[in-house]
Amino acid sequence: MKNTIIFLSVLLAIWIAGCTYYYMCKVRNHCDRNPVLTESVQTQPEMAVAPEILADSLANFSQDNPPPPPPPPPPPAAFVMLFNSGAGSCELTPAHRAYFASIKKNSESNANSRFVVTGHADSSGPESMNQQLSEQRAQFVKKQLLEAGVASERITVMGKGENDPVADNGTPEGRSKNRRVEIQPN
Repeated sequence: MKNTIIFLSVLLAIWIAGCTYYYMCKVRNHCDRNPVLTESVQTQPEMAVAPEILADSLANFSQDNPPPPPPPPPPPAAFVMLFNSGAGSCELTPAHRAYFASIKKNSESNANSRFVVTGHADSSGPESMNQQLSEQRAQFVKKQLLEAGVASERITVMGKGENDPVADNGTPEGRSKNRRVEIQPN
């Protein structure tokens, strides 16, 4: 008799749980995976608004409160262009063209963007010639920036000659890395 009472009690509990599940999930649709959405839908009072009134109020709202303009895109990251020995200019690669295109896009939407263009040279030859060569390289890149739509007053140009190497000037590989122009957004 005691076992029968326990069995019937468990059976009753399972039946109540099943009925509760069926009612809550199937009848009232409260088993959504997003409980916040379910609660917000339940707490919203039902409103009946004529479509023309709703359209008119939305039009007035958008005229009175225009959405904020999107933020300007971030300036392109620093970029390094490498040059051949003794050359004050270089052939533009697809990577160079893509970089200047990104600068053009940024300049159109961000009138405050500025760039620092720094030319460098390796230690081959006289120091005065390397200084002049680094300035020519920086001027070449400034010309590319101007063609990309950057105003001249937003570009600072300097040549450092052979004074700021990034690699050993004692090896051909190091010298090729030192013949460069760095473009820094500022």
